[in-house]
Amino acid sequence: MVPEIPELINGIQFALQNNLSLSIEIGNCIAVQVCMLQIPILVLFTVFYPTDFILVFSDLHVYASMFSVVLMNYIFMDGKCDYFQGENF
Repeated sequence: MVPEIPELINGIQFALQNNLSLSIEIGNCIAVQVCMLQIPILVLFTVFYPTDFILVFSDLHVYASMFSVVLMNYIFMDGKCDYFQGENF
């Protein structure tokens, strides 16, 4: 979590400067970094360290993840983003 703090601060600053598309892009990159890098490293760490690390996702979490992927694809499809588009969601 600590390496993402500067990125989070930059995302907030860009949103305050009305650069919403860059702010959303930064948030999306942080989420991808956590899902594709940090979680697999934790799972591989359990191979060498004898503790149980089990990822359990409920149906609600799986559906929310799929919905968020569809929503992010819709937002990035047109190539522009504004506050009215966020208000519609």
